[in-house]
Parts: sequence; C-alpha cells; structure tokens
Amino acid sequence: MSSSSALRVLEFYSGIGGFHFALHTALLYHPNRDQMSYISPPLVLPYDNNQNANATYPLNFPHTTVCTTNIEHITAVELDAIGCRDLWLMSPPCQPYTRGGARRMHEDPRACSFAHLIRNVLPSMSHRPSAIVIENVIGFHESESFALLMRTLPPLGYHVVVHHDITPKRCGLPNARHRVFVTASLALPLPLSGPPIPQRNAEVVTVGVCLAGVVIPTSAFHTPSAAMFSLPIFTTYKFSISTVESTNTDCFTKGYAEGVKCPMKFVRGSGSMFLSDATTAEMGAILSRKEGVDFCEKEKVWRVPGAVIADPLCCTLFSPGRLRYFHSSELLRLFGFPDSFVFPLGLEEHTKIKLIGNSLCVGNAAEIIRTVLTAC
Repeated sequence: MSSSSALRVLEFYSGIGGFHFALHTALLYHPNRDQMSYISPPLVLPYDNNQNANATYPLNFPHTTVCTTNIEHITAVELDAIGCRDLWLMSPPCQPYTRGGARRMHEDPRACSFAHLIRNVLPSMSHRPSAIVIENVIGFHESESFALLMRTLPPLGYHVVVHHDITPKRCGLPNARHRVFVTASLALPLPLSGPPIPQRNAEVVTVGVCLAGVVIPTSAFHTPSAAMFSLPIFTTYKFSISTVESTNTDCFTKGYAEGVKCPMKFVRGSGSMFLSDATTAEMGAILSRKEGVDFCEKEKVWRVPGAVIADPLCCTLFSPGRLRYFHSSELLRLFGFPDSFVFPLGLEEHTKIKLIGNSLCVGNAAEIIRTVLTAC
C-alpha cells in the first residue's frame, strides 16, 4: 500500500456504497490502527450506472462523486492517470451466475464489463492496484469469469485467495446470504482468522442473534395485507416465515422488490416473510398438524405452503397485517448497514429493496478487506 495521505480506492459497481461502509469498518478494526492513521479517511472513487444508486451514494458519502463512465469503456491509461493504486473493490452483477437464474455465465452481457477489467485493463496498466477484493454469489466460482481471474492474476504477481460460502451469520446477523469473496494481493494475503469484526460499534447497527434486534413494529409503516396469499397462484408456493424469535432469514434478492410492488409478482426464493406478534408456541399450536409445514427448531423458522396460509382455520394466525414483507429499514440492518444510512426522499419502497438486494453484507466485506489491509 502507498504511504500517501490517504488510501486510494476504486469501487466498481458501487451501488449504494456497501463496500465503502465496509472499508471504513475494516480500517476501524485494523489490528495496527494506531500506526495506520495516515490512511484514514480513504479516498474512494466509485463507478456505477444505476441512477437510483448514484442518487443514494452521495447522501451517505457527501464528499464522493460517482463516476458514470461505462466500465466496458474504461482504459488502462485512464486508470493509471487516476492513480488509485492501493485497492480495487468489486461486486459485479451476480445475475449471470446465480443459481436461480438462466446461468448464462460469461455469455451474459452483464458479465462483459468485469471480463473487460480483468482481461484488457488490468494487464495493460503500468501501476496495478496492490490488492483487489471481489464479492459475488456462490455460483461465480463455477464460471468462466472466475476461471479468467485465475488465469490472469497469478502471472501478474497476485496471490489469490478464495473465501467460500461466507454468510452474514459469521458477523452476528440472522441471514443466510451465501457469498464467495476473492482476494488478490501483491503481498501474501491472510486467511480469515480470529473473531469476526464485532457488530456492536458506532459504525455498524446493533443487531442480536435473533430478529428482535432487527424488526420494526409493523404499525410504524404501511405493509401489504396478508390477504394476497389467498390468491390461487400462491397455493403451490412454500414460504419461509420468521418471527422475532427466529435466528435466520432466507437470502434477500432484488426479486423481493417485485412482491412489494405487486403481490401477483412474488418471486419464489427471493426472501423470507415476517409474522409479527406471533410466538413459536402460538404457531406450533395452529400449524403442527397441517400438511407440508416444516419447522426448524434451531433457527425458529417455519416453511409454510401457501395453501395452509389461505386455510380459513389459520385466519387468526395469518390475519391481515400480521404476515408481511420485511421493510427496507429492516433489510438494511440484516445487510449490516448503519442506522444513519439514508435513501433519497420520494424513492419508492420497492426501489429501495431492489437496491439493497443488489448490495452486500457490510460486516462480511469488512472482514475480508481487513485481511487484505493487514497483509499489506
């Protein structure tokens, strides 16, 4: 890393700034923080083309301007001129690799910009970054995009480490967002070791092991009625339902926003539902004899067929207003964003959720960044 007055960082696919928050947290908990004051605050240059994300980013990082240059058009000469030689942070589009999609992998147009950076730009640079951190879905490491990384980076002098199946549970957040992180460093990067970065600090929201520290009273905001689950289209679905006692939620994706916007477009496997004002005992008394209902005792999570939810005998449990989608404010907490995070005024709820679903777990990313900074 450079010894200049600030750590210089490029944040590609910057979205709502998840990696930027993670970088600050990693610096806060760096083991040699007292000797590293010269790299704080970091100088971060984000790149993204999403209009709503780019309106959100500077509200949370007021002194940062998002570059809207198409990443596929960036050249090595341009990046050399910018001089961000310390760290690259990247969370490229996951849609080409996600197991719930078409899985076109490197043939998906959304994978082209990442391939351009790795194949064309990085090898041609005169001053390459000291370290690179990449986040994506589990299926990424099965792709040609990952193979391209492994063919390109070692000959350039990078030591590559792949961190498989990292979830928010590692840093105390009750969510099963399985991700792979790849670190590449010109120094020898360290493996994840020791206790994870704590989540109870001034920079990261306080969250317990269960959802009690995450959820907001249902009365605090408008939520869709549970009546939508009586529609025939949902009777073949099996919903993951969590309560305040639950210690896990399913991975939330941007597809979750479709159900918030229009119940008829609920995307299967896009995230959990929340049942407010309900205890495990109450649910067990009503659901224990229902066909197709599964209960995970360890996580206090229920998986309930839509036909059961629509059953008139369950109307007390699933009365309108009790069963709902998680709110964007709750999802931000599950992703490890600080309570100080803000969206632009007037941004619709489903748009906020889509942006969050495209982001990353701040605590997990901070752990990975810390390993790279410690090695360098």
